[in-house]
Amino acid sequence: KKETGQLLTRLVKLGLLKSGAHLGDVLNIKFEDVLNRRLQTVLYKKGLARTVKQARQFVVHGHVMIDGKMMDVPSYLINIDEQNKINFSPGSAISNAEHPERAELKRDAAKTPEEKAILDEKKAKRERRKSFNPRDKKQRRPMKGYGVKR
Repeated sequence: KKETGQLLTRLVKLGLLKSGAHLGDVLNIKFEDVLNRRLQTVLYKKGLARTVKQARQFVVHGHVMIDGKMMDVPSYLINIDEQNKINFSPGSAISNAEHPERAELKRDAAKTPEEKAILDEKKAKRERRKSFNPRDKKQRRPMKGYGVKR
């Protein structure tokens, strides 16, 4: 009974269960729920990094602090209390608002509808390029210079 209480308390602190949960609710926790509590994922979801990989790099390079303590473990599971205390360390170059990576994050958030439409069009074009299969005869284009009579 003691271990059950400790387990449920720990999972509630991690944000994996709601308070008042029972032991049977532990079986409903998904793998993705645990992954979403990792430091690198929380950094990405808070908008402090453009990608999860970039968030991992920020953490490993020592740019991230939690409640005044430097954290360099990307797999660290964030408690509910710590979630709002995540920021860049003051000595880090990224803590400067004019840093290129930080400025890019702000620029991404401040796009006009026209710029967003252009970016969406470019993204769709990239996706079409990814889906191209050169072995598919219907998608092949004739090579330049071949089939042209001189």
